Amino acid sequence: MGPLPEIRLSELRDLYRLRGECCALGADPLAWHGRMAEGLSALLGCRIGVSGMAACGDRREIRYTGTMNLGVFDWGWANRAQRESDIEYCTRGLPASDPTLREISRIDARVICRRRCDLVADDVWFHSPHHRDYFRRWGIGDFLYSLTRPDPRSGVSRHWINLGRDASAPRFSHKDRRLLLLFVTEVRRELGRSLAPFGSARMPKLAPRLMQVLDLLAQGRSEKQIASRLGISPHTVHGYAKQLHRRFGATSRAELLARFQALRPRPPAVPRSAPRRTRESRAAI
Repeated sequence: MGPLPEIRLSELRDLYRLRGECCALGADPLAWHGRMAEGLSALLGCRIGVSGMAACGDRREIRYTGTMNLGVFDWGWANRAQRESDIEYCTRGLPASDPTLREISRIDARVICRRRCDLVADDVWFHSPHHRDYFRRWGIGDFLYSLTRPDPRSGVSRHWINLGRDASAPRFSHKDRRLLLLFVTEVRRELGRSLAPFGSARMPKLAPRLMQVLDLLAQGRSEKQIASRLGISPHTVHGYAKQLHRRFGATSRAELLARFQALRPRPPAVPRSAPRRTRESRAAI
């Protein structure tokens, strides 16, 4: 084996800056996953990504589905059809037979990071129905996988991040693998501490203007109507809407509003008070 690829100081600085920014948003799982998605996409040149967590006490093999124990966060699909195709892929239980995922789940280590070619040979992968029927259709040519087993006190038994590159892009390198390995090692250390796991989501802290836009979106108003109501330009409203999508990890307005309604605090129920007695009713008693 030749010498390990050298990581530049600027790359290390970007990686640990991303770690700090995720920890600053760590009380909100959707917010820190959104920042992680942006940072890893820029640092490692990936187009799509999936991150998920399994709960402690779960003895099943890893299942990369949208209904996984604690939750899954995905990003970077070229269009809605691709994302719906991925949901179909998971709903059919196909990840359970994915040769790469089966191989990585067999490795007994606290922190694992592998390229696709480290797990499965080219002839096996490119002739598999997973690549032929799905990944080739999505235009994804190469993957980088990570799997960590955090401290059980975090409430998380497994955490994974899978990154995909376009078929026209170069394959992931050893240096890419080392950078992701450093990052997921830090994430493993902070899960349950600075980084809240899925299942502990709280309403993100939003600036007043963002909250106004979100409330109006929830009322069914269009961006033009919101702009007129708030006295700002539609372009500005669109920028606020994009920020909201990132903060909630949503790829559509329907998903944004569904997540907002799930996290929105409900007003406490007002107990129904007994009817007040009038002078006439007291006299009747």
